[in-house]
Amino acid sequence: MRAAYTRREVGAALLAAAPALAAVPPQQETKAQDPLEEARRSVREAAGELAAFPLEMSKEPSFVFKP
Repeated sequence: MRAAYTRREVGAALLAAAPALAAVPPQQETKAQDPLEEARRSVREAAGELAAFPLEMSKEPSFVFKP
């Protein structure tokens, strides 16, 4: 499998995919929630996903960010 594509190949792929992308129905908007609660939920979800990966102390950065 080759990794490099020409501009013509990329353009042809985009043109071929355009009708399929246009046929996808738009997502339904969820009811408006508190932006702060939405941000907190997003951070909790991201933290949960990151917690699934073990990280050894030797992999931690050896510097401290100081303001």
